[in-house]
Amino acid sequence: MLKYTTIKELEKLSVSEFGDLLKHYWKTEEFTFVATFVSEKKDQNKRAGSFKNFRKRKEEKSYLRYPLTTFPISLTVPANKPLEEGDYVVPCQVLKTPFSHYPFSLQIKLKSIRKIERINKQEPSINIVKRCESKSREQKNDARYNDLCQPKPMGWGTKLLNYLVGFYQENGNEKSFTKIWTRNFRKIDNYPNSNLPVCPLSVSSDELIPDQVYTFNWEFSDSSSNNYQTVLS
Repeated sequence: MLKYTTIKELEKLSVSEFGDLLKHYWKTEEFTFVATFVSEKKDQNKRAGSFKNFRKRKEEKSYLRYPLTTFPISLTVPANKPLEEGDYVVPCQVLKTPFSHYPFSLQIKLKSIRKIERINKQEPSINIVKRCESKSREQKNDARYNDLCQPKPMGWGTKLLNYLVGFYQENGNEKSFTKIWTRNFRKIDNYPNSNLPVCPLSVSSDELIPDQVYTFNWEFSDSSSNNYQTVLS
């Protein structure tokens, strides 16, 4: 339960204190979200558009609001930063504001945002869906999957692992996800109880566009000395 009841009380908090409050209020460990960019008409040249519908996962329909407010978060993008409409991975930071209606705001790290693209633009067939569901059930029966669900550093700190999110890049002939997150956008750095990095994660598909974010299914590799070695399925 929120211990603050008025905006005046929030004004007394430091940026760090309000950040901790948001993490508790939104039940998150970091300020990386999914948001939808909506562009504005060209004759409105003061801004390119706005990010709306902030949520912790792409499929969520419940959008984030600041404590003690009733309106969903909406953040503008300046006109010199034109973007394609759609869903993005949006890293943010907390700032103090001079506005009387609310003392804090998220600020988008525009250089770090990544558009979420689907590898297959068509709707998946029933057979593909069934195969993915079967693979997910198979994973969850694997003791290694349960290990990954454990809190960091023993695991990856979440049970939402049926698919992952990756930032795709190419370096010559090398294609890989150089950064990956869980589906609720908790960054994955190392394998459990080790300093062995998960990335780069090799990609063989020719359909991906560099410097974009994709969701993907994964599985354990049984041909590695690393018991938790992860590969794209």
